[in-house]
Amino acid sequence: MNNLNGYVVGTNVNGSAGKLKVNNASMNGVEINTGFTAGTADTTVSFDNVVEGSNLTDADAITSTSVVWTAKGSTDASGNVDVTMSKMPTPMWQQMPR
Repeated sequence: MNNLNGYVVGTNVNGSAGKLKVNNASMNGVEINTGFTAGTADTTVSFDNVVEGSNLTDADAITSTSVVWTAKGSTDASGNVDVTMSKMPTPMWQQMPR
């Protein structure tokens, strides 16, 4: 099994993301960054096939490099890994007038 611990999927302002091709690998320790956020006001953004290959496991272990965005990895019908990033809601205390 290939060790991808510490690998960070890069994302860009134009909505694209880096792609890794590998077989027989766990997604434990893989992160995705938030470079895409400067180019969108969306609160949910999806990236397809950020890891491509066969026998890819633990897609749900992918995490975000940001505390503001959460990552949800999943394995698609082709066995590749997709990631959906979701922005955390602003806490109520930050929304209150000062």
